[in-house]
Amino acid sequence: MSGSSSDGLQLVQTDDGVTVRLGRRYLTHPKRPRDAADRRARSFPVRENTLYIVASPLMFYGLHLFQSRLPASSSLTCIEQSDVLAQLSREVRAGEAQNIRFSTSSEPVETARRIVQDLPFSIRRCELVSFGSGLSLGTDHYRQVERTVNRLIAERARNRATLIHFGRKWCRHVFRTMLHSPVPLPGAAIFDAQPVVVVAAGESLEQHIDLLKRYRRQFRLVAVDTALGPLTGHGLLPDLVVAVESQSINTGHFHPRIGRESMLVHDLTCHPDIVRLWPADQKFTFATRFADIRLFDRISTLYDRGSHLPGLGSVGITACALASRLTEGTVVLAGYDFSYIPGKPHARHALSAQLSLIRSGRLEPDILYELAMSRPLFRGNTDDGRPYQSDSVLSSYATYLAQVLPPGRAYTLPRMGPDIDVPVITPEFFADIVTNPSVDALSMSETVERMHRDYGDTEHWISRVQGFIRDELSLLERAQRPDCPDPELELVDYTWVDFPDSSGGRLPESENSRRRILHRLESYTRYIQQCLSSLRP
Repeated sequence: MSGSSSDGLQLVQTDDGVTVRLGRRYLTHPKRPRDAADRRARSFPVRENTLYIVASPLMFYGLHLFQSRLPASSSLTCIEQSDVLAQLSREVRAGEAQNIRFSTSSEPVETARRIVQDLPFSIRRCELVSFGSGLSLGTDHYRQVERTVNRLIAERARNRATLIHFGRKWCRHVFRTMLHSPVPLPGAAIFDAQPVVVVAAGESLEQHIDLLKRYRRQFRLVAVDTALGPLTGHGLLPDLVVAVESQSINTGHFHPRIGRESMLVHDLTCHPDIVRLWPADQKFTFATRFADIRLFDRISTLYDRGSHLPGLGSVGITACALASRLTEGTVVLAGYDFSYIPGKPHARHALSAQLSLIRSGRLEPDILYELAMSRPLFRGNTDDGRPYQSDSVLSSYATYLAQVLPPGRAYTLPRMGPDIDVPVITPEFFADIVTNPSVDALSMSETVERMHRDYGDTEHWISRVQGFIRDELSLLERAQRPDCPDPELELVDYTWVDFPDSSGGRLPESENSRRRILHRLESYTRYIQQCLSSLRP
């Protein structure tokens, strides 16, 4: 094989295979291309449970040798940024490397997502390798792919561990919470073009309280659950409170006499005690797909697609995603710090801040928040030089926040903590936004009335949800039959999705797991029957 093309690519036949030249630059060894690649393939260290990303495979020299050295738990895939070199590699792969995965890479993050989507859960890391000089044509691109794949693998592992720990609790809450709060949140912009202020409970919230009180009648106020105490403690009642947490400690944010005039918008996995006592016409639910289970396919037929959100991992991120949907106007953030100071994880009057004070004493005056969280800390400085400390989880939320906000109409009041890629505005600019005279606002009571009129009243949804849950009960009872086929067990995969051997959505096959599944089926059947019987006639 030899020749050249108008784009500068030259293929030159040697005694040791074809060497690749682009312009004046050799991308493989000029005389011994195959031998040089094989030497690299022999010398590169290999590890268990590792994905090796081969950048710019060119003629695929060295790939078969390297692949033969990999442990059974590891694998490799090839990517190419250059269109010219990608065409070359496709032609070579069609003849000699059909068993090696290869794809083009035009955008690093999308390439990384595509790679991780097909990875088995046993893969714990990735490493970038190259057996030629093609890597040097796009080093930054390939390194970004490597970093993003490692980040996504780590996120997937954390999500899997969280699912194993919380999966059963979340699934049980779905049924009870749905019965207590059956009305779905509309996907439409119920606030029309009104400005919305979304409040989290970061330390910086305290410096904005007076500003929010001064212009309170000019905007819709959306609060995360942790911010309900700080706001109501200063006489600010939110229009809407967002709750997603399933743990019982979070019910402490909701004092029985505080916030009931607000609209409660909550995830189906939210702790049932949070929604149980809330006024029936003041609460609306949405679903986040925390796992790829068939239960959510059925929920999507019950509730409109607009009532679904992706799993975002944080009540603060979820509140921003909801605010972006609920208004076509400006969204302003306050208290989104993603950082804290020792002994004071949130603003004053927040539950965690109060607990920190309650548990402090003369002999132990300062309970360090980072010890309770058991997360690795890091410290940094804001743009204006103020120090802050955060952790890996909070900083990951900070990097993701801008992706759920509406481009061009989202801002934040001054804050502390890691960068969130959202423009910071002054109090004067905030005043100009919220006093826009062109906005003709409905009152919250009129907004809620319109929602029920357009999307169904509470009684309508109670009837639909009860029918849905009785259908789920029938699926569980059928799955308990001795001769139940696997497809029917897969319909109720939420009963076993948190098993350690069910990664990737596969039905566990071991005898012990099958016994556990039968026990879970019986447990869920009793639980749902109890939920239905607890309803008032």
